[in-house]
Amino acid sequence: MNDATEDPILYQEPQLISTTQRRGLLQILTDSAHMANLIAGCGFIINIILAFFTYMLYNKTVEANAMSNKAINQSVDANTIAREANNESKRANGINKTLLKFTRESNISSDSLNRESMNLSKQSVSAQLKAMSQDKEQFLTLNRAFLSIDQIRVIDSLKIGKNIQISYRITNPGTYTAELIKSSNVVYISNERKTELENPFFTSNVSGFVTKEIWMTGMAKRLTPLTAFDIEVINNKENQIFFHFDGIYLDQLTGIKKKYSLTIRIDDPINQQYIILESKTNSI
Repeated sequence: MNDATEDPILYQEPQLISTTQRRGLLQILTDSAHMANLIAGCGFIINIILAFFTYMLYNKTVEANAMSNKAINQSVDANTIAREANNESKRANGINKTLLKFTRESNISSDSLNRESMNLSKQSVSAQLKAMSQDKEQFLTLNRAFLSIDQIRVIDSLKIGKNIQISYRITNPGTYTAELIKSSNVVYISNERKTELENPFFTSNVSGFVTKEIWMTGMAKRLTPLTAFDIEVINNKENQIFFHFDGIYLDQLTGIKKKYSLTIRIDDPINQQYIILESKTNSI
């Protein structure tokens, strides 16, 4: 025997494998082959997935580059547009300044025209109001009611013991009616004091409505009978006979209450000659 067969470690006798062991060994080999195939299949699938994601990443990179280039181009275009917009804005500002200057000048001209127009309007309105006021005043002057006394007569001769009596007529030359509310009168001679001409000599008289067609008659008399001395001084023209009338009336046109006063001096009772000393109308 050689050295190899003599060493129990280096040399072992061939052993027979049973059927069961062979089947187990074949099963192990089969399972190993299946596992190897499965691992190979999984690796293939993983490679496909990696290739797909690599392709997708490539596409995204291309799109990102395209978008970046587009953004750069848009940025350039935006800068160009911004410059053009700035230039247009400057031109617009220039136009606006010109328009503003023109507008100011137009406003100044318009204000001047408006002031002139307003002044003309005021003058026109003032003229119209003045004309209306004049027309109104003229209408009132021509149509308002006002009292007047005429046909004054001494109706009794101058005799001792008689009272001087004077008749008169109250008229209204105006177009509208005068409502005579009250009236009073007095007859006196010039040597009588004023205090003697007050209440004892004033008598209430006629009242009513007076128009152009409707007048009133009144009677006044000296309450103190004449004496021989009174007749002497009257005939010698040393004293005269006086007649005074007061009438308060309402002007139906204006609604204003007025007072009419008349004072006359009778110089010649026989020939009915007299002088009007006072004739006035006042609003009250």
